[in-house]
Amino acid sequence: MTSAARVHRVPTLAESLGRMAAVSHHLASEVGPAEGEWVPFSELLQEQSPLRDRLLAQEAERCPGLDVKGQVAFLLGGAMHYLMVVVAPLLLMGRQVPLLDPERLAFRTRQVPWQHGKESGTYQAIDWRFAEDAFWTDQSGDLPAGGIAVSSAEALYAQLNAQLATVFEPLIERFKVISRLSRGAQWRQAADALAGAFLTTGQTLHMEPAARAVADTLIGDSRSPLHNSKTGFVEIVVDHPAKPDQTIRQTYRARGGCCRYYTADSGHLCSTCVLVKPEERDERLRNHLLNHHHD
Repeated sequence: MTSAARVHRVPTLAESLGRMAAVSHHLASEVGPAEGEWVPFSELLQEQSPLRDRLLAQEAERCPGLDVKGQVAFLLGGAMHYLMVVVAPLLLMGRQVPLLDPERLAFRTRQVPWQHGKESGTYQAIDWRFAEDAFWTDQSGDLPAGGIAVSSAEALYAQLNAQLATVFEPLIERFKVISRLSRGAQWRQAADALAGAFLTTGQTLHMEPAARAVADTLIGDSRSPLHNSKTGFVEIVVDHPAKPDQTIRQTYRARGGCCRYYTADSGHLCSTCVLVKPEERDERLRNHLLNHHHD
């Protein structure tokens, strides 16, 4: 007598988020209503939004002199980055894309201290709460309530791009009115943030090639407003300074946009800025890799 094959049970979105939060406090997102400290994302989209004004003011405070376009670029890039820090591991490890809708998505902000050598400060982190335990997946198995099957990886990635457009298009329209920063410039900033989040997640999970491939697919989709030909990745290789027979390799994000940090009082063009020529960018990155590598 043969036993029936066990059917794989696909976890709920809440279960997947719970496992991620148990691994890292940077992934403190969950499923639940927008209450208490959780603020509906849709509040950022209102014509008059004291919350949006406060968040932009915080960006200006962190970088004195940063112009309003730079404030918008920083806030938009941060929102995309922290959303993708949650979505990327869901997709890479669990093949899940959560429902993203401004009316069904809430967030909270928190200040996190940092220190690098003698320098220190704080940065603004964003956590997310999904109103519904709903997601798309290309996994085969027993789906929970709220799980929606798609036929292929390509369909799953297209669904994620559609969800991101639903969330960020109205915010980008609002930011355009506030700052006159063009839609294209904002979407390139969003694409850069997405690529950076996938790269960091992939390196952390030891899944860098897969993470880079997904990011390239998302940004390479000509139907998506994220699409541009500049955002991507560059691999830098240098000779090991103490071990002549060895090399050091590191992948960096190549930006398609400019965050306008150069407008701040102490600002400059970032090493990977699209305004920096590729040969100069690579030389800067080689120097960075030599000075910051770990044996």
